[in-house]
Amino acid sequence: MNRRISRLLLGSSFALIILCFLISTPQNLLNSMQSIISHKDMLIVDYFEVGGMAGGILNASLLIFFSTLLMNITKAPFNGLNVASIMLMGSFGLFGKNIFNVVPIIMGTYLYSLASKTPFKDTVAIALFASCFAPFVTELVFYTQIPLVIALVLAMSVGFLIVPVSRHLYNVHEGFNLYNIGFSIGILSTLYVSVMKSYSYVPQTQLILKTMDTPKVFIMLLVFFILMFALGIYYDKQALIKMKSLLKESGYKDNDFLQKYGLGTTLVNMSINGVLSLIYVVIFAKAPLNGPSIGGIFTVVGFSGLGKHARNIIPIFLGVYLGSLTHFWNIYDTSIIFAALFGTALAPIAGHFGFFYGVIASMINASVVLSSGSLHAGLNLYNTGFSVGIVSGVLVPLFKIVKPSVERLRLKLFPNN
Repeated sequence: MNRRISRLLLGSSFALIILCFLISTPQNLLNSMQSIISHKDMLIVDYFEVGGMAGGILNASLLIFFSTLLMNITKAPFNGLNVASIMLMGSFGLFGKNIFNVVPIIMGTYLYSLASKTPFKDTVAIALFASCFAPFVTELVFYTQIPLVIALVLAMSVGFLIVPVSRHLYNVHEGFNLYNIGFSIGILSTLYVSVMKSYSYVPQTQLILKTMDTPKVFIMLLVFFILMFALGIYYDKQALIKMKSLLKESGYKDNDFLQKYGLGTTLVNMSINGVLSLIYVVIFAKAPLNGPSIGGIFTVVGFSGLGKHARNIIPIFLGVYLGSLTHFWNIYDTSIIFAALFGTALAPIAGHFGFFYGVIASMINASVVLSSGSLHAGLNLYNTGFSVGIVSGVLVPLFKIVKPSVERLRLKLFPNN
């Protein structure tokens, strides 16, 4: 299965790279990549707007291609965690990560593996996830007066620290936040940004979005997910039968669907989650499709091999939707779209505690995510992973007390049900 997944990722990303050269010229693509690499990357900057459609796709495809090569070089298994880390490189390759600013962080994690005598294949996924702090690299290198060597050392320090820090902070949410690195980088980035602010350097958040033909992009993505569904059935004729068992999973802890159910079933699950996310954004939220929203959709798809399925992400979507009816924000705002798509990191709460608890957690997280970004000045691309860590860290111990009490009350009132 490892070889098949590797070929699929390398083949699809390489095909997209070739496509970029067919729809644009090498000189235009070079100019696009230069613009993407040198542009400020703190949330939210759409690479489709900065580097054009072909430039954005090229950047995302290159990140997937080289991340897959890195997995092969380190001989890391293509399990749910590692595939999710590769998919997120592509997803955020549409806004925030580029082929330059991820490298120092990955190098920092590699240095940690050498210092701790840990095989890099065991930390390579963490290295890829940790590149969510990539805007910090761009900021230091291009927009401060810090000498280049010092800037790169500071950037690598993030990759070096993230492994021990993330393993420790995992205990805060006990695995109920699928984006543990986003939470951990949120803590680290708050520390780094606080030091920057104390020296009177305050990074400014931004909102740069591409205006796209949403109906046309919607159809293209829908066709893509249908083809993904068909490919899953082709790989495994029993995929739909296995999906019945997969949908019963909570998504908590033992949640590597790729290893448990195989590539075919996982592709089917990915396609279903992709369609659900797409429908939520366009039909329910009535929001436009752009680089960040498409990246969010593919983040849900990427984690469909590691804990997410229709039954535990729908409560998260519903929580944000219901929250929009009572709050002073609009459901189509980009930050709220993020709260829904990236908020599916709460899926284990919905799967483990129940539908209602997932809705409540999602409603609360939609409020927290609006404030958490100010702590790291938008330099942590996984801001929702940060907010989910905070929310789950508070709610999980509460739910552990409340749910048994509610269950006892239910049995007392309705003993025959």
